[in-house]
Amino acid sequence: MYKINSDRSSGSRLSVILSLLLLLILLSGCTSPKEDNSVDSIKEAASANTPQQRVIEHAAGQTTIVGKPEKIVVLDYRLADQMLALGIKPYASTTYIGSLELPYLDNDALSGVIPLGDSANLEALVEIEPDLIISRDSKINDDLSKIAPTVILENSDDWRTGLIKMGVVLQKEEEAQQWIEQYEQKLDEARKLIAAHVKPGETFMYLRIQPKIIRLYGPNHGFAEILFSGLKLTPAPGIESISKAEQISLESLPSFNTDHLFLEVGNSEEDLEAQTDLEMYAATSVWKNLTAVKAGQVYSVPHWTISDYPLIKENSLNLIVNELTNVE
Repeated sequence: MYKINSDRSSGSRLSVILSLLLLLILLSGCTSPKEDNSVDSIKEAASANTPQQRVIEHAAGQTTIVGKPEKIVVLDYRLADQMLALGIKPYASTTYIGSLELPYLDNDALSGVIPLGDSANLEALVEIEPDLIISRDSKINDDLSKIAPTVILENSDDWRTGLIKMGVVLQKEEEAQQWIEQYEQKLDEARKLIAAHVKPGETFMYLRIQPKIIRLYGPNHGFAEILFSGLKLTPAPGIESISKAEQISLESLPSFNTDHLFLEVGNSEEDLEAQTDLEMYAATSVWKNLTAVKAGQVYSVPHWTISDYPLIKENSLNLIVNELTNVE
């Protein structure tokens, strides 16, 4: 009897030992993944703290941008225009006729931005220690690159492409595309508004008077691009064959004889020589007998409208709608 009881006790002790061993194995199996997960988390955190590097292809080659630039300098007010359209204000910018109060924007649009003058010097750039320089002049790329990473964004044939390129540099590609889509919607709305005030077949022309020069613009350039490509208004006869711009004489104006004339005078508001030329033209019978002049359908256009940049395009569109619909 005693022997039988002893065997049972030994068996019980063995079962307990085996159970404990099994439990230890299970516990060790459960803890291993936790240790691995902790290591992975540390690696992920370290990776997240590593500055991101991007290589940007541009007109002067390649530029590596590390992290997210905060102090961005633009060396052309039109590049500032692109940045503002994407919701970013530059840290510093060259000025436009001595000012950062761009005439087609609210006065505070570039408030707080460091003015660099109409043509920035390298010493001024060194002093402000930029994180990124964006310029349109590839000739000075080497000098600029010694100061900070530099991207050269030259003029694009299509301003929309230019905005998307800026979006790539600033990691705002989606915002660039959205801005363009919203602009196209505004064009659709503008066409409907204008159609109620302009008769079918009425013709349009965009003319610029410079000192001793009369320049006529074709349907794919600047302000004229909005009139003809954007709003689908009818160009005066002969304009469609003009690629960008063409110098014409006063005597040739009647051959176009447009119903509506958008007129820009000079290179700036202070261009007195161009103003004097306009007064001389306006006193001639050739000018007085133009259909648009007799109908009182000559509209003054500010000099900033000549450029192809997003906020310029948007404000030029507003100007056209206001003139043709008599909206103030």
